[in-house]
Amino acid sequence: MDILNIDDYLKNQKENDNLQDFSQFHRQQIQQSTNLIPKATKENNLQANQQQVGPQRPQIGAEYSDSSSDSEDEADILKNDPIYMQSINQQKNKTNQQENIQQLENSDEEQEDQIQLEQNKSYQIFPVSHQVILKGHTKKVICLSIDQSGSRLASGSNDYFVRLWDFNGMNQNMNSFSMSEPLEGHPIKALSFNSNSQNLLVVGGGSQICLMNRNGKRGNESIKGDMYLTDMAKTKGHISSVNTGMFHPYDYNIFATGSSDATVRIWDSEKKLFGIEQQMTHVNLIKCVDSKGIKSEVNKLQYSKDGKIVMIGTLDGSLQGFSTQQFHRPAFCMRGAHASKSEFGGIQFFNDNLRFVSRNVDGTLKLWDLRKFSKPVTYVDNIVSYSPSPGVCIQNEDKYIVTASSVSKNIKERTAFLKFYNSLDLDEISTIEVGEDTITEILWHPNLNQIMFGFGHQVMIYFDPEKSKKGAVQCIQKKPRKITTEELQNNRPIISPNALPQFKSSNTYSLNQERIVKKIRQDPVASHKPEQPIQGPGKAGRIGKQSTVTQFMMNSLNSAPDNREDTQAALLQMQEKAEKNPFFIVNAYQKTQPKAVLDIEDKVQELDEQKFLQKIKQICPYCGLKLCTCKDRFRLTLQEAKSKKQC
Repeated sequence: MDILNIDDYLKNQKENDNLQDFSQFHRQQIQQSTNLIPKATKENNLQANQQQVGPQRPQIGAEYSDSSSDSEDEADILKNDPIYMQSINQQKNKTNQQENIQQLENSDEEQEDQIQLEQNKSYQIFPVSHQVILKGHTKKVICLSIDQSGSRLASGSNDYFVRLWDFNGMNQNMNSFSMSEPLEGHPIKALSFNSNSQNLLVVGGGSQICLMNRNGKRGNESIKGDMYLTDMAKTKGHISSVNTGMFHPYDYNIFATGSSDATVRIWDSEKKLFGIEQQMTHVNLIKCVDSKGIKSEVNKLQYSKDGKIVMIGTLDGSLQGFSTQQFHRPAFCMRGAHASKSEFGGIQFFNDNLRFVSRNVDGTLKLWDLRKFSKPVTYVDNIVSYSPSPGVCIQNEDKYIVTASSVSKNIKERTAFLKFYNSLDLDEISTIEVGEDTITEILWHPNLNQIMFGFGHQVMIYFDPEKSKKGAVQCIQKKPRKITTEELQNNRPIISPNALPQFKSSNTYSLNQERIVKKIRQDPVASHKPEQPIQGPGKAGRIGKQSTVTQFMMNSLNSAPDNREDTQAALLQMQEKAEKNPFFIVNAYQKTQPKAVLDIEDKVQELDEQKFLQKIKQICPYCGLKLCTCKDRFRLTLQEAKSKKQC
């Protein structure tokens, strides 16, 4: 047995210890790697799911310990691939679009739900559950007016016609009973019934206005002013287009009109008419100027409920209130109330006569108080309207204010809305979609409780059968009358049997007689045809056609009337009657001067003048005149006469 050396033994022992240590360290490293493999696989799977295009890859098993490093290498390679990155970006864009569409759908559904809730709420508060359309106009309806009782409605349009609607006489067909063109060739801009509902004021685009009765018959018209006068107070009427007009709320004969000539004229329908044409003239005049003293056109005017204030809206955006007792200076004035060069759509007073609202094309609705007129109480902006005159109306109980707005996606598609606001703070209560067009003037009649407004070339009426009464509710219950067979008209032509050729006589004798009659008619002498007037110059003692004024005058002077009487004989007959039966002059002087004394001074003077003219037969050799102005004319003539006698 071989005995090992100590040094060799120690070396062998150290090698065994190193092997054990290395194996233990290697086991720990393997265990740590096995614990890290699931975490790496999860992270790789998440990255792959986020960046993958197509179906998911299968999960990598834990036995592949080197897969994490391989996936990182593959990801680095794919990042440099442009096709792969483009596909990833497209996928991201698709996912973003789907998310946006889903959000929009959710928002649209929320908006629809909100609109539905608002409509349900508005149906409970306002009379808007049903609607009626009045058709007839061919162009946009601009203005409306209804009488005090609510039985007759007047509508004016750009087609120049005024239509009258009678709710008591209409049926389900909703046809107007009167259509007229009061101001020929001019669009209708304003209508207004007076307080007793007998007259209707019609304002057109011209400088003249007119009145109509409740049946549609045209009455008096205003006079046209003199456009060459600079002082508008000296003209008796407007000289430019009239934009607005309104009757006084209590005086049925007083009304006011506003024009582009920067004046508001007060008229009286019972005032004496002027001129040969018998036209109306104004009673009072209001001049409207801006802050610089320059004339400003009048867009809108409105009387207060008690008729003591006239509120005027001008083109410079100012509101000017005049007292009906004093017209030379405004009692209330607010410069810059609205945007300059923007038209007023409407001005409406509350029942307290201190507050009013103004609607303008600049997209604002403002609430004003005359007790503090320096600024509006409150206002609402961004109420866009594409109508030139967006209307505004106040409920009779002063609780709600309604106005119009519109939203335009493009020029052809414009959606109109009715907006309801609280009258205290102008908080929006409800919005009702009407349709694709623009809304003009709005009326809310207190007795009928119905909302009427112009919508395109139609008139729309909103009502509620439970809350409203009469008006449109009464009309929709009436069915049109049935036409009986007896009322049918036969429009066929009437044919006389003797006029047909088969019924004419074929007798030769009758035919010859007809020929003879035709020949006689063609002969001017046999038919006693009257002489035709001469064409051209006269001939054979007949005067030709009078082509000039001189010929007409000469013809009328030369032709004496046949029934001409002798004036001298007629006067002598009257003298004989006067002597036999004196009535006028003789009875007056019968006691004071029974014997008539004639005044012969005029005759003596005439005789002297005749004698003087007979003496003067030659022209004066000194002055060259027949009626000589020389002082010594008579003396010279006498001397010449004496010298001639001596010779």
